[in-house]
Amino acid sequence: MFRRIPFSSLVPAAGLIVSSIALRFQMKVLYPCHEDLSRQIEGLDRNIKLLQEEVKKNNNNDNRKQK
Repeated sequence: MFRRIPFSSLVPAAGLIVSSIALRFQMKVLYPCHEDLSRQIEGLDRNIKLLQEEVKKNNNNDNRKQK
């Protein structure tokens, strides 16, 4: 009636199923989050550079006033 399938022949199929689910998760969940984080980090980098330039300008102005 039913033929028993050996366990060793099910392992590759199970691996394929698990890996395809993991890939789908990465594509649908992790990649969009990664893109969002990248945009936010780029914005923070720009803000840091602007703040560093402001600090340099203020330091130069303070040094000129002291002289």
